[in-house]
Amino acid sequence: MEAFRCRLCRLIKIPLLNKCVRRIEENSTIRDILLSTWNPKTHSHHAHPLPRPGPFDVNTRLLDSYHAYRRCLDLEDHHATVEKTGILTVLICARLLGYMLIEAPVDAGREDFATEVIRCADDEALQALANLYKNHLICCFWSNKGPIPIPTLHPPEPSFNIVEDEYVPLLQATALSDAGAKRRALIRDNYRCVLTGKIDDVCLEAGDVTLDGSEVTVTRASHIFDWPTNEDPGVDRKRHYAASLSAILNHFGEINVDELNEAGIHRLQNVLTLDSVVDGWFSRLKVWLERRPEDPINYYRPAATQPYFIERMPAGIQLTTPDPVEYPLPDPRYLAVHAACARVAHLSGAAEYMEMIFREMEEAQVLADDGGSADVLYHPM
Repeated sequence: MEAFRCRLCRLIKIPLLNKCVRRIEENSTIRDILLSTWNPKTHSHHAHPLPRPGPFDVNTRLLDSYHAYRRCLDLEDHHATVEKTGILTVLICARLLGYMLIEAPVDAGREDFATEVIRCADDEALQALANLYKNHLICCFWSNKGPIPIPTLHPPEPSFNIVEDEYVPLLQATALSDAGAKRRALIRDNYRCVLTGKIDDVCLEAGDVTLDGSEVTVTRASHIFDWPTNEDPGVDRKRHYAASLSAILNHFGEINVDELNEAGIHRLQNVLTLDSVVDGWFSRLKVWLERRPEDPINYYRPAATQPYFIERMPAGIQLTTPDPVEYPLPDPRYLAVHAACARVAHLSGAAEYMEMIFREMEEAQVLADDGGSADVLYHPM
């Protein structure tokens, strides 16, 4: 079995995370083999049990959140007796839903999400809801350019799906390139990484900026939302995915679908100039930006899954712009939802699960571009 597994991993090549997830979800043989190598007891060492009794009180005005959180605690308690019906383990599903309630950036979004949890009829429906939010919300921040995820489950119809069709006509194709956004972001961010202060090497050589003692690096235009949420809305699957994601963003983070029109993900409000290494951490939800209620506007505190990711960054960063109209700063709501999803992904163990899939599959080679059956993989053996 081990030899077969090693041979299989050499044959499969899927360099992009969501393509990995789609292939695994579509092929039960691949899924069983790969997931059999993943032991939650050894791989989820950074996951955290849900806080007890929890942040919600029965007398709170967020009563739905209280009852929904109790459902999550109950699923966490008896996860070992529940049959797994999705790509995420039952324990990760319970914690993902619970931490979504805790980390929701706005109370209205928290209550909307709580309603979805309460509406789940059973444990299978709770798992489907967790996988839905993993695909539609957390993955839209995760750096990838792969195909739109195709869920194999039939998740409970969220209440926002009732109005999903209202979002489809509002979607327009995004800009085809982020080159213009990168140039404008560099001007706004003084030609350097906003988190490390390192100067962009190309801009330095072009004379846009002078050396001031700061280190020099390669920078990237790092997108907060890293998924083209409205790209090519004429394709049915992408249109459905984009409309669902837009509805989720509207409910969970109070981000209006109208903001996805025209420039889409390449609008400056969705872009930060980051060192290429930091961009990798940011786009894999290892680093994020937090705000406290007492912080000045556009002041952020770097946070990370491990302290060594941010040890060379200042404790606080004040984002500035030479012209707030021409070069608008990143939208605080986008950064808040990004931070919430980063914390949810890592506290629940979902991020490690996604990293496991990425590591196992990125060096493999797929034999069927259309994601054909696992029988294709057996043929050369």
